[in-house]
Amino acid sequence: MHGGLSPELKSLEQIKRVARPTDVPDSGLLCDLLWADPDKDIQGWGENDRGVSYTFGPDCVSEFLQKHDLDLVCRAHQVVEEGYEFFAKRQLVTIFSAPNYCGEFENAGAMMSVDDTLMCSFQILKPSETKSKGGRARCRMKCGKLWHTAAHVFQAVVVKIPSLDLKSEQLTVAWPGFSPSPPGQSILGMA
Repeated sequence: MHGGLSPELKSLEQIKRVARPTDVPDSGLLCDLLWADPDKDIQGWGENDRGVSYTFGPDCVSEFLQKHDLDLVCRAHQVVEEGYEFFAKRQLVTIFSAPNYCGEFENAGAMMSVDDTLMCSFQILKPSETKSKGGRARCRMKCGKLWHTAAHVFQAVVVKIPSLDLKSEQLTVAWPGFSPSPPGQSILGMA
């Protein structure tokens, strides 16, 4: 999904029934799927600093996954420093694919792949060492379309991974042409 979960989401069928194309309302299911954010410091649903939608705690993620017999929520939408970031005991991952977002951040970008054995791996696009001077306007012209397209790649709502064991996986980072981490380095910080 692009943003997050919604207190209105009772069945995945609701997502299929969303009219497309459509304008995004100021509240409700579609708004939440686009703009809700995880918050490790709360339980349940909270007010979002963005002024739209909600924040949701780790308990909301666990309840959602259990209710729908799923293992992982994959979302985009939020700048994260390393390009990806786990939440709720690795039950949700935020993937942000635009390094140096809008020339205003020094974040890495990432892409997640799931292979035939359901192993999740991440390719990291390291941030450049110099920021662009164009700010937001430049971002919209130069990387806006790339970011928007890349974000939609991850709108697969949730992934059913029956034997996912992210607690013990060692993932190696590699991205052709972008200074990868040294071979064999764990990006999850596990030995």
